Amino acid sequence: MGEFDWMSFEEGRVRFAGVEGGREGKARYVFSVELPHKRPYFGEFTPVFESDRDHFSIEVVSFGYGDAENVDRQEPHFRVVFSVEDAKKIQSLFCKLVLAEGVKPMPLCSSMWPSFRKKIIFREVWIRIE
Repeated sequence: MGEFDWMSFEEGRVRFAGVEGGREGKARYVFSVELPHKRPYFGEFTPVFESDRDHFSIEVVSFGYGDAENVDRQEPHFRVVFSVEDAKKIQSLFCKLVLAEGVKPMPLCSSMWPSFRKKIIFREVWIRIE
């Protein structure tokens, strides 16, 4: 598996989608999920470092963008609304992607993998629910 290849599971497909330059110049780590019979949507994740500045967890910041270039847009109309069931599938797919074996991009690349605590956090309002 290449670092940006789709991974397929029963509930859909998921992949790392690269890094986008945010409007404030901050890099945005992007992933994409495609549920069955739906188009791909994009989300943002970021490393959250512990006080030792070495170990980290992953936090999903937001999801539901139709275009990867919009992942730093905070206005609600840039994100699609999902059902609770679909949100659970998206959450599961992202966790499977992060924890799967294989080549991964920054910040989960092989040189940083030993410092990853294998903890994935989802912000309170990471996804819009109907």
